[in-house]
Amino acid sequence: MTSLPFSGITMTENLWRGIIVILSGAVILFTIWCLSNGITTIFMHLYYFPIVLLAYRYRWKGFGLATLLAFAYPGLVIVFDAGQADVPGAVYRVLVFVGIAAVIAYLSERLATETRIVQEAAELRDRYLSLAPAIILTLDRNGAITFLNQKGGEILECLPDEAVGKPWAGLFIPEKDRDRVREVFGQLMAGQVEPNRVVENLILTPGGTEKIIRWYNTVLHDENGAIAGILGFGEDITEEKRAQETLRKMQQFQESVIANANVWISVLAPDGTLLVWNDAAEVISGYKKSDVVGKNTVWKQLYPDKEYRKKVTGEIQRIIRLDDFLENFETEIHCADRTKKTIVWNTRSIGDAEGKVTGYVAIGRDISAQKAAESRAAESSRFLGIMIDTLPIPVFFKDVSGKYLGCNPPFEEYIGIKRDQLIGKTVFDISPHDLADRYAAADRQLFDNPVLQQYETQVEYADGSRHDVIFFKAPFFNKDGSVAGLIGAFLDITERKRTELALRESEETYRAFFSTSRDCVFITTTDGRWVDFNDAAVELFGYVNRDDLLTMKISQMYANPGDRAAHIAYIRENGYSFEFPVDLQKKDGTILHTLVTSVARKDVSGNITGFQGSVRDISERTHIEEKLRASEEKFREIFNNINDAVHLHEIEPDGCPGRFLDVNDAACRMLM
Repeated sequence: MTSLPFSGITMTENLWRGIIVILSGAVILFTIWCLSNGITTIFMHLYYFPIVLLAYRYRWKGFGLATLLAFAYPGLVIVFDAGQADVPGAVYRVLVFVGIAAVIAYLSERLATETRIVQEAAELRDRYLSLAPAIILTLDRNGAITFLNQKGGEILECLPDEAVGKPWAGLFIPEKDRDRVREVFGQLMAGQVEPNRVVENLILTPGGTEKIIRWYNTVLHDENGAIAGILGFGEDITEEKRAQETLRKMQQFQESVIANANVWISVLAPDGTLLVWNDAAEVISGYKKSDVVGKNTVWKQLYPDKEYRKKVTGEIQRIIRLDDFLENFETEIHCADRTKKTIVWNTRSIGDAEGKVTGYVAIGRDISAQKAAESRAAESSRFLGIMIDTLPIPVFFKDVSGKYLGCNPPFEEYIGIKRDQLIGKTVFDISPHDLADRYAAADRQLFDNPVLQQYETQVEYADGSRHDVIFFKAPFFNKDGSVAGLIGAFLDITERKRTELALRESEETYRAFFSTSRDCVFITTTDGRWVDFNDAAVELFGYVNRDDLLTMKISQMYANPGDRAAHIAYIRENGYSFEFPVDLQKKDGTILHTLVTSVARKDVSGNITGFQGSVRDISERTHIEEKLRASEEKFREIFNNINDAVHLHEIEPDGCPGRFLDVNDAACRMLM
């Protein structure tokens, strides 16, 4: 479709045909009318309209149709001319019509050819630029963006159409650097300074991401030789810079970024002769543009080994035969400085308007550093694999669909399935359904919320027994940040749970004894502070509540302060004390006669950290014993002072008197 610039009307093919048919029909009908009415002049000029339109729109095909229309004119003159037909004049006009149609068709064909060439050139440019894995942009004299390729838009996080026409410095340069960049750009446009071929600077994307770009810049000139702008080729080296900084700190390695990650662009003729050799190619290979352009000898320098060169050129020949696109073709080149580098090539053929191959565009990316990093990563991966295999706990890996990717030997042993048999299976293939449901639900939760996960459940071992375990799981990710799967491990806590249960039961038993004992039960520190005690202690010492008793130091509880030191010394020497007699005092000062049973508390190193034990109040018993002793002494005095003989003896089983148990003094005198 075409548009008429003066009206905005879109000329569709049907509209073109309609106009031409209407004009042709109208001209023929008008000719018939004129001839029938004796009019023989003027009207024939109307034939120019459909004839010109046919030749312009349909070129040589239209020329044929216009010729038919032209020959219709003399026929109409012969048939419908009311007077004497002017056949020679009609033939002359036919020749004029045909000549005009031929000229218009020729000019239209030339115009179409030139338009096609321009379109093909634009397509070639777009294909060329699509191979470049970097930013390609042009700036005018004012610093406004006039072109930005698609890859550049991806790196700069913006749509190319949105960036075109906007100032580069205002859109992508951090505010602190804008004035300096504008000043340098102005000097560059004025021809005061030469552009740096390779420059690195910080850019700020519209999304707020800071990136470091390595630029290869060149000045653009107009047809008069005046500076018209700048062409820039930029490579995002943010990650490379970060990696280099890490290497510099760890290995004190300082090398130019150019030697490690440049992009190489070259154009070759079908016979291998170099037509274009850009600056990056010089930097990477070390071979100068002036030494290689127009020649095909550089391939022997890049690939000195004949067999290897034959392999590379064979791949090139395959492209020639198949007119194919070569992508990610990896080769090792020999640089001018005798070093070797690994280059990944993207190559596409270039064809002319007839489809004949006229050359090839080759773009190479230096991945030497990447290959070294991959080698280190592979070594690290092998080390990690060995480490995981030597871990004493079961470890496993799954993808996002829940299928196992691998495991370590303990997992094989515990579950009873070999690694090669496990890969590709799910939990429903190796575990009872009730346990598999729990595992699958936990996995889904982890994938939906990719953070560290820990939960307690059971695992059925190879012998069919179920063990209590704690699962530890963590996600791992793809390069694009999406979840790729999980790595997990589990710890058997069956024995620990049994121990915990026994400890709880022991604690409950101890707590029951602690709270229900009528004796004072206590725990203290070595410096004489309360750690814990039961309610009986509060009652025994006559305090209002626990807080009231907690304020008292143990040394203040002794009636004789020196007794505590003796008591502690006894415990340190023997490890414990059993019913150690100690006089303690209540809050009101009342003396308590007690028996203290205590044991030293020790840490893992055997150091005493405190004491625990019980205090039994024997004050009442002591009081009764004192009364009994007094009564016994009084009875003994009476017993010995009476004049009658008194004796106490046992009774034998047969009822006869047995052994004497006690006699008074009178009995002794009587028996002497």
